[in-house]
Amino acid sequence: MADNCLNKHCECEKVEPRPENCAKLLELNDLKIRPAMRKISTSEWCNLQEAIRQAFYGVWCVIKNIVGFLCYIIRKLECLEEKVDKICAVAKCQNNMLSDIAEQMKNTMLDNISFTMQAEGSSGTDDGATTYTRIDTTKDGSFSLRWNMIAYGSEQGVGTLSGKIVHINTLNDDGSINSHISKIQFNNIEYNGYGEKFNTQANFAIKTFDGGEHYSHSYDVGSDWSEKVPDMEIGKDFKFLPKQSTKVNLFKTLDTWVNASTNGNIVATYANNNSEPAQSAPCEITCDKC
Repeated sequence: MADNCLNKHCECEKVEPRPENCAKLLELNDLKIRPAMRKISTSEWCNLQEAIRQAFYGVWCVIKNIVGFLCYIIRKLECLEEKVDKICAVAKCQNNMLSDIAEQMKNTMLDNISFTMQAEGSSGTDDGATTYTRIDTTKDGSFSLRWNMIAYGSEQGVGTLSGKIVHINTLNDDGSINSHISKIQFNNIEYNGYGEKFNTQANFAIKTFDGGEHYSHSYDVGSDWSEKVPDMEIGKDFKFLPKQSTKVNLFKTLDTWVNASTNGNIVATYANNNSEPAQSAPCEITCDKC
């Protein structure tokens, strides 16, 4: 382009595209274009061609530097976009990790629920011996209920009823627990008699908590026996808050015999041992392309 401009003013200073050179680019615009436009307007006809040539050269020079600045800006934007993409990828990764941690915390809070069962009722005595109804439980709802039979001041047999409370616990955002007990899944009754002979039979019964008959079996106290017990539908829903416990009535047992009858009200206790969690809103990450 300089070959087409024969005047000493046909020099194009290169302005390096840096933020601090913006003022210099403006100065170049003032030095190259404004004087050239003024020269065109004041030139004689014989000098007009050269004046126009110098003016267009000045415009070309300024545009060339502007293009250099624009290319510099585009390169920086491309670099910035690449870095933003990486930051977004890291943010999404961290967000997924936090979601996994939150889910693990929920599972931990669900594991922090205590479950126990108690037999609340009466016992019998005979010549210093006492009947009992005892229950052992595990966290998953499984239980083992044991009762004994007595006569003549000593134990004559022990029975075991095992099963599982089928329940589902759901954690709410405020730390409360929604619990649903669908049914009691009974296993076999196993009774171990100690061999003594008696003239009268005993009867072991399982009733719903409102007194409805569910299972009944008559047996010889001194003899062994076992039998399958059908499941009992419960269908109870309840909610308990952090640091709160709830008792749920399940079923009743009734062991009847002439010497020492006993009954038990079987109750489950659920305890939410969690503290109320801090409330926080999830971060929204928007990383769409511009």
